[in-house]
Amino acid sequence: MSQNANLILNRLRTLIHVSNDVELSQILNVKPNTIATWRKRDTLNYKTIIALCEHRKIDLNLVFFDEKSAISVSKNERGLNDLPLKEYIQNCVSLAIEEMRSDVINLSEKTDSIFEILDKNDVANLLEEAKKRIGKEKKLSRG
Repeated sequence: MSQNANLILNRLRTLIHVSNDVELSQILNVKPNTIATWRKRDTLNYKTIIALCEHRKIDLNLVFFDEKSAISVSKNERGLNDLPLKEYIQNCVSLAIEEMRSDVINLSEKTDSIFEILDKNDVANLLEEAKKRIGKEKKLSRG
């Protein structure tokens, strides 16, 4: 289940009754541009958000999952609502790691594409130029 930083931050703002990211940044004890960066990169500092939720006794389900997801857990199923806090946090971390893993795979695929575009001769020429520059720099540093 992929989480969206914008949705999570907006839910958090609603739950703690703040109207903008500047107020939220003050409460989280981060710079306002940190919040903007989280939104832009679709990343979060989960530790900071969870600590705030624990301090204010905010249900993490309301922050990290939409209402449908939080309500859809039936009483007969073992859901995140039933988990101890430590296990719940481990599940959140696992979700974050899975998202990062996906990002790394995407980056790897893009890198492979770049190398496919480069001709082998281009790569060899670039390496040769780099060796020459290093050799010149060594001579200059000695002399």
